[in-house]
Amino acid sequence: MPKKQTENMQIEPQENWSWTGGVAVEVVDRSELLAAAKKGERSAIMEQPVYSDNPPPLTPEEARAKGILEHHRGRANALKVRLFAELLGVEERRAQQIVKCLVEKHNILIGSAVSPPFGYYIPETAEEVDAVLAQLYHRMASMAVRIARIKRISVEEVFGQLRLLESNNEL
Repeated sequence: MPKKQTENMQIEPQENWSWTGGVAVEVVDRSELLAAAKKGERSAIMEQPVYSDNPPPLTPEEARAKGILEHHRGRANALKVRLFAELLGVEERRAQQIVKCLVEKHNILIGSAVSPPFGYYIPETAEEVDAVLAQLYHRMASMAVRIARIKRISVEEVFGQLRLLESNNEL
């Protein structure tokens, strides 16, 4: 399959702006942001909405990606990352970033299969949605264990810290 011509439609951050999770946030001093995070204080990143009923319009690159994924409905039709990136005309890491933006910024449900058949897909059934959620919960638990080991605290304390952040609208 021939590669499609790459269109670099990325928007470059302007001075004093940084990209976080596909969203631009103003950052005056990165060291202040890091210090705030270490102290558990609020920062510009924490002010971002987790879910929006009115997501921003898709970029041309995101629209192409969504169009490709629309043809891969159901777990059995998962599209391997390598092929997805080739169809988009981007590197695999960029393809993964685009999917992250589609999910987190545009509220598009996209599954990621980590066992055969591998790849991205649009879940079609309640069982497929449950499988996506189970996989995400497993990843979250694994990350919590890693955080606990680094901070030398219990996993329950990690989740307690997450609950505190959530109750303060910091997530």
